Amino acid sequence: MNKVSKEVKVHLITAVALTLFLCYIDEGNYNFNWMLEWDSWLAFVMYVAVFWAFQTLLSKLSKLTTKGTLQTWLSTFSGSALALILVVFIVINIV
Repeated sequence: MNKVSKEVKVHLITAVALTLFLCYIDEGNYNFNWMLEWDSWLAFVMYVAVFWAFQTLLSKLSKLTTKGTLQTWLSTFSGSALALILVVFIVINIV
């Protein structure tokens, strides 16, 4: 049985937490009523995928220079920040 690495768990948990916060303030207008609509769940999954992908990409790149816990948290925060910037630009261009 394959074990999921600690790094993957940290990235997934932070991606889900950040997306839940963004959906709380945006989709649900400071509540979780957005969870009742299936199309909001599609947006939620796409946002989690974008955040997780950026964190994983930066994790792979940062393995060249750092190791261990520092590398995990560095890739988590920098990946989240870059993904958030991407999402903001996408939303601004769509609206």
